[in-house]
This record gives sequence, structure tokens and C-alpha cells, in this order.
Amino acid sequence: MTIFNKSEKLQNINLRFSWLSAYLANSNAIGFFDDNKSAEDFCIPLLNIIYDLELVNLNSVKKNHPAIDLGCSKTKTSIQITSSGTLSKLKKTKQLFDSHQLKETYNAPWILELSNEKHASHPDVKTLKDIFQAISGLTDEKISRIDEHLNATLRDVNSASSPQAIPPRNFAIKPSSPYKLPQKDISDFIVKTHILTWDSTATVEQVRADLNDLSIALSEIPYSQRILLFTIMTAGLFEDGEIITLKDYKLEEKLTATPQEIKDEMDILRDRGFAFRHEDTRSYGICYRNRVRYVNYFGFIRGYLEDMNRMFFCEDMILECDLSFIQ
Repeated sequence: MTIFNKSEKLQNINLRFSWLSAYLANSNAIGFFDDNKSAEDFCIPLLNIIYDLELVNLNSVKKNHPAIDLGCSKTKTSIQITSSGTLSKLKKTKQLFDSHQLKETYNAPWILELSNEKHASHPDVKTLKDIFQAISGLTDEKISRIDEHLNATLRDVNSASSPQAIPPRNFAIKPSSPYKLPQKDISDFIVKTHILTWDSTATVEQVRADLNDLSIALSEIPYSQRILLFTIMTAGLFEDGEIITLKDYKLEEKLTATPQEIKDEMDILRDRGFAFRHEDTRSYGICYRNRVRYVNYFGFIRGYLEDMNRMFFCEDMILECDLSFIQ
């Protein structure tokens, strides 16, 4: 296969995935496969080729198999197939996996979301976009096999015979997420954080306006960057109103990302006003400053939540852009 044939096949695969993502998003259904095949059956040969697995459809072995849809006894791989891979879906899957003692047979499950748009930035959630990236690094022989599988299984995805007839669309851009503002009365937050003492020129109106802006600003950045902020918010070193991530915290292990990938993301966050860098220690911190210039709101909110023993609100705050708990 020449480089041009490889490029053509990858383009075809990408277009097929884009169509599949759009179809599921619009219809919220998976019953369009030839011969009424389920999504699990469609994914088996695809994933077997990519990851050298021997997956079987566990729902065929046991109707409504708990927690996972696909399993490979050779590698102990277990996978849940879904059209919406949210964090709550992942948590529920793992809870069912544990309660049914499936760890005796399989490794911890991961989710394949049949979409190009990721609903949960978590290493155990993969999307069609992730699958395509994996395919692009395969051998020519495997790419050809995947291309043939998609052409055969999704041959009726459009009225024309060529996949080039599928309308092009950029599915990689995630729209802004909904956000929730803090309570109108934030006196409890003001008192517990002593925020007006830190900046004697600040007013309650300015603080609330900053918190409003923070919730909106969070909703406008990619989910992958919010998951990085969330990880640092909950695991970073907290001193004097600052939250700093040091090498000791091994973020690359928590996020299954390389140090360079994390650095690149932190540099983007720094450009967007969500982070800073300590050159002397070569460590990054997260921050949000606006009208009240001497207050880092990430640090003050973390102190506020720790004081109330409600750190679990961090997930809602960062991942769901919800600051309604602040009062």
C-alpha cells in the first residue's frame, strides 16, 4: 500500500467514524447495522484488529451481562460500549464490575464511547477519535482490514456508494458546557475565607462577579483541560491560598499522560489565565484572578470546601462548571 493509498483509507475510516458519531448523536440509537447487528458486534472485529484481542460479546453468552459488554479471556480485557461515556457511567460500570466480582476474570473495564465528542476526560474512557488515532499508527495491513470492515458493515451509511459523499464536518470541537453561578448571597464564602481582608480594596460585588466569570470561563475551555485543573485542585499542594503541583505528585500517573503532554496543557492554561509557573522550582500552579487581583480563587474555594468538609464539590465545580454551592 502506497502512502497515498494509506491516506485514502484513513480518510475513509475517519469519514465513516464521523458519520457514525453524528448518527448516534442525532438518533440516540444503535440499531442501524446490517442484519440487525448490535454495536457490540460491530466493535469486536475493529478492536480485535487494533489491540490484538480475542473479544467476545458477553451479552451473547449471558443476556444483559452486568457491567461489561465485551471480554477477552486471553488478555483479561473488558470493555463497555456506550453512546455516552460520562463520568457517572464510568463510575456505575466499575461499581457493577466490583459488585459482581468480575475482577476474578477480567482486568478493570474501560469504556468505548461511540462518539467523536468526549463526555468524560478520563483515561478509562475512549472515543472514536481515540480509536482513529490508534488506527493511524497501525501497519498498512491492519489499516486495510479495518477499512474493509467499515466498508462492509457501514456500506449503507449514505445514498451514494462512495464514502466521500458523507458531508464533511468537524466533530472534534466540543461546544461550550452549561454553567451554574454561585448563590446571590455569598456572605458565607466571604466570612469563611476572609477574602476581603486579603484585598482591602475588594467588594462583595466584585467577588461575586469574579465567581460568575470563573464558572463561565471554565465552561469555555476543553474538557481535557478541566480534568487537569480538577486533578491539581484536589491533589496539589495547598499553601497560602495557592495550589501548586510538584513533580512528587506524579500527575502523569494520575492522568496517564507524559510529562511533556502535561506541560503543553499547562502552558495553554497559563496563556488562558488559569495557571502560573514557578521558575525556581519548575512547578506549575493553577489560578484565577480577575477584578480582585490579589486573590487566587482556586485556592480560596478549596480552603472554603475543606473547611466545610465538602471537597466532593470540586468535581461539580471544575468538570460541570457549577459554582452554585458557593453561598
